[in-house]
Amino acid sequence: MFFIFVLGVGFSFNGFATEIQSVGLEVLGGKQNPYWYLKQIEMDRVGFVGNPTISVGLISTGANYHLDFLKPNIAINPFETVNGQDDDGNGYIDDVYGVNTRENTGDPMDYHGIGTHVAGVIGHTNLGIVKQTSLLLANPLNDQGAGSTADLYKALKYLIDRGARIIDIGVGGGSRTELVCELIAKAKEQNILFIATAGNSGGNFDEEKLYPSGCGSDNILVVASSNENDALTGFSSYGPNSVHLAAPGINIGGFNHLGEHAVLSGGSFSSAIVTGVAALVLSVNPNFTYDQVKKILMYSVDISPDLKDKVISGGRVNAYKAVRLARSMPH
Repeated sequence: MFFIFVLGVGFSFNGFATEIQSVGLEVLGGKQNPYWYLKQIEMDRVGFVGNPTISVGLISTGANYHLDFLKPNIAINPFETVNGQDDDGNGYIDDVYGVNTRENTGDPMDYHGIGTHVAGVIGHTNLGIVKQTSLLLANPLNDQGAGSTADLYKALKYLIDRGARIIDIGVGGGSRTELVCELIAKAKEQNILFIATAGNSGGNFDEEKLYPSGCGSDNILVVASSNENDALTGFSSYGPNSVHLAAPGINIGGFNHLGEHAVLSGGSFSSAIVTGVAALVLSVNPNFTYDQVKKILMYSVDISPDLKDKVISGGRVNAYKAVRLARSMPH
């Protein structure tokens, strides 16, 4: 069986656990502000909260959909009620908040932590990149963050069928699976952009692909992880021909599935930040194509000499510039 691993510094590319740092807010005095990345991508200048009609799919360990800062932004399945029956006939019973395709249930509750953290980076009602959105949850992983490509396929298909416009893929593995790659490519017909991490192996993505990030379809945007100095993190993969841009991915503040403050690092958080910015861009004009959103994100980066020859755009995502560019385009 092919395994997929969550790409946060909770699980490294090879699947072995590494350090997870979980700290209380009171412990952070004198240390780097864990929301430093919001300032770096100029969220303070955006002045725009998003659009709740833009559906954003999340492939991770699920999310705690009961938390106050997430609940308003979790998409509710209008065709399902909690009654022990599959009301909408999609194969999942009571999938009001999403699905767990590993367990084949209609409950995407997070028991790991990274998924809730990622969901908050995107759609926390106060601290998220996009404060008004509709998060669609699909969890193909077990509580240790591992799963199969069969479960990933089902999770992706669920999000596509639910109408996601953007799908964040914060997981990956080392073997290409044609069924998954074909599903992603076919989703171009539904105008879906996939935003995927380049991974935590520190290697050259051009030569050593991660999948499904490396499927090669033009509706995939691959993201490297950068630090506060706009250089790659020590763990980030890179690729001057296949990784599109960078985003902050180290010491990212957020909340775990228990609602506790946490500061984590990894590729999952970089792709989540870009996913949030993509949702802002689509909120400006929901009629943008996936290709237009992708180009807006790439053309609006902050160029960094340390990212030259590391990512195609040579830069790191900038939310303010992306929204400004989106607004300047004909509607």
